[in-house]
Amino acid sequence: MHAVLLVIIVLSSCLVSMALAALLIGFFDVSSQVGIVAFVGIVGTFVPLLVGYPAILFASAMINKTRVMRAALHEAKIAADLANQAKSEFLANISHEIRTPLNGVVGIAKAMSMLPMPEKQRDMTNLIHSSGETLQRLLNDLLDVSKIEAGKLDLQDAVFDLASEVEAAAYLIRERADEKGLGFDVTIEDDVRGLYVGDAIRLRQIVSNLCSNAVKFTNNGKVSVKVSPLEAPGCAQNLRIEVTDTGIGFDQLAHGRLFARFEQGDGSITRQFGGTGLGLAICKALAQMMGGAIEARSEPGYGSTFTVDLAIPRSANTLGGDVSSEAATGSELSLSALMGASILVAEDHPVNRQVVALLLEPLQAQITFAENGLEAVSAFQAQAFDVVLMDVHMPEMDGLSAIRAIRALEQSSHASRTPIAVLSANAMAKDVQASLNAGADHHIAKPVTPETLFKGLSLMFATPRPPEQKARVS
Repeated sequence: MHAVLLVIIVLSSCLVSMALAALLIGFFDVSSQVGIVAFVGIVGTFVPLLVGYPAILFASAMINKTRVMRAALHEAKIAADLANQAKSEFLANISHEIRTPLNGVVGIAKAMSMLPMPEKQRDMTNLIHSSGETLQRLLNDLLDVSKIEAGKLDLQDAVFDLASEVEAAAYLIRERADEKGLGFDVTIEDDVRGLYVGDAIRLRQIVSNLCSNAVKFTNNGKVSVKVSPLEAPGCAQNLRIEVTDTGIGFDQLAHGRLFARFEQGDGSITRQFGGTGLGLAICKALAQMMGGAIEARSEPGYGSTFTVDLAIPRSANTLGGDVSSEAATGSELSLSALMGASILVAEDHPVNRQVVALLLEPLQAQITFAENGLEAVSAFQAQAFDVVLMDVHMPEMDGLSAIRAIRALEQSSHASRTPIAVLSANAMAKDVQASLNAGADHHIAKPVTPETLFKGLSLMFATPRPPEQKARVS
């Protein structure tokens, strides 16, 4: 490479020398012309060599250094991708391992709380249940942060009623406010009521996190939630959610790290009030994903106000109506259709089988248990079921393979489609999509509660099948 460049420089120098000699030769007499040509040739050849060759060496060294740096960057990127993949796999595995025993704790505690018992035992049972729910929220926050860092947290757009979703999210926190003797009010202005298109679950998560923080840091006074229209010129945001409290507040120093992950106002706050410092970081990321932003203002000792501006378009469906009431009515009809239903439950863990049995007791259902995928497929061949609840990780045959086998049996025998819900501790988006791709109709994340179980059953069984459509697969 160096030799080629050197030859190019020599040839270029010769051409330059000849051109200079041709220009200068007319200014001198004949006796001096040969000397001039020789001098110009020597100077025009060797001066570029003396200057150009070091330049070639320098350029070559820089090119080689750039190549080494590019190779190092490429290797670093591969290593980072592998590390990120390993982290995602670790989080998925640890999520499964934590959710499985947590399912037993939350499910059995909830089932026990519905039984008649002395008040002291009920308080203890409720404490177990609330502690399990706290662990579940912590686990969900950790998974959300991981997905946000990896850029894999996607919003699921659907039509929802704004007032119903905000009120439902706030209602969950109202009970804690009542326990502390705090006032709690929700104001939704008439101009923002109606149907919107967006991710209602993530919207509720923002409202719930902000209300939870407000109640946590307020010992006297009240917490207020207000939703109002936002109409600023050149501004895409159309909704403003304000959560105001009369709590301890924070200073400017704390404000600087308020929305950082794993950060709180100061160390004493973590010790006194608990928490991981993930809630506000998640709220900020979700608000930005919804085309908005979150701000906070406060004065120590005088409370705080968190303001979230969001860009959520209204639905083209302007018929209105109480969406939540319609959904509730549909749920009641669906659950009434499931009374005495025949349900196949495929679950290898004995505690989880007991939890599902306890949760299904109100339906007076006829439950058939299978401890692995092969047993589930065999049971499905032997009789018809109204609903199938399928775990994923099981011996002999996993749940997704069992679902595919059941769908194949239905197709081969021209049987009607049986609603199948996956009950799984794997709750990441890719796991939900894998369940749906395998042929499941719904994915219910563990720990399973009466609310999540009955909601999933209602969504799948919203349209009851006539008895004659319940074909037997053989």
